[in-house]
Amino acid sequence: MEFSDDERLSLQRLLRWRRDVRHFRTDPVPEALLDTLKEAMSLAPSVGNARPWRVLRVENAGLRQGSASPCTTEPMHRRWQPSPMRASPSTSN
Repeated sequence: MEFSDDERLSLQRLLRWRRDVRHFRTDPVPEALLDTLKEAMSLAPSVGNARPWRVLRVENAGLRQGSASPCTTEPMHRRWQPSPMRASPSTSN
């Protein structure tokens, strides 16, 4: 597949623009946009075409607030603590 210069520049701009999302809007997402996003997800590459992502649609605001994961509520340094290394007994003689 060959890309034009314009396509390459567009991709480069998109990759530079991409940011992690930490704050989310609370208004409902239109159904047509959800359909467009589902189609885009089905085209996204994954190892072995496994598509390991999971999507939840939570319409109840109380449930949404109560289900916030540590990934969105805790600072990064608290989320990613290395596991202590444990020595295992040797089985060789």
